[in-house]
Amino acid sequence: LNNLSKSIDLAYFINKDNIIKQNFNFKTIAFTFRALTVGDLLEMDQNQKNMIHDKIALIINEFNSTCGLTFVIQSLKDKEFTLKLKNIFEKTYNIKIDVFESYDPLELIKFYNNIDVLIGMRLHSIILATSVGTPCYGLFFDEWGLKNPGTLETFELPYCIIDKGDSIDIDRINLLISKGVQFNESSKKLIDDELSKIKKEIVSI
Repeated sequence: LNNLSKSIDLAYFINKDNIIKQNFNFKTIAFTFRALTVGDLLEMDQNQKNMIHDKIALIINEFNSTCGLTFVIQSLKDKEFTLKLKNIFEKTYNIKIDVFESYDPLELIKFYNNIDVLIGMRLHSIILATSVGTPCYGLFFDEWGLKNPGTLETFELPYCIIDKGDSIDIDRINLLISKGVQFNESSKKLIDDELSKIKKEIVSI
């Protein structure tokens, strides 16, 4: 244990010097989904999928008239479920939901750099988004363990444990949107501090 050092995920240290943030006149909320159990071993049962639907419906009902909505596919395992939800919500709310599909971390980072909030079920989508200062709201199941909520807590971001009956905090999502600049600055400082710490430890070896 003396040889171990606590750190954030190394994906936070990907070189992002050439990634430029674009300024849009509209707000965008992106979503990542998963319909698989811990370790992606099995497909969730219908009751679990219904719980995901109900949580997302609350968010879409609140923001579909004021924000652009994009469903992100960054794992083939999530594609079928994501497109199914897209079709359901488009018919329910008579809206258009965009889809961004990519399996390239740098392309995903560029995308997450230009949205306002990510509602994330995939931890690596949250890591890539927060790595460029984009705030996130996590949606998890309890069986997925501590790493997901632990990552959000490190950045002082909210999350919901779906199967524990946690409520979606719409006010908190609005706050994330309005305080995006402040989060961008605080997350950059946290990442820079962590990188400096690692560099010092490497030099001292």
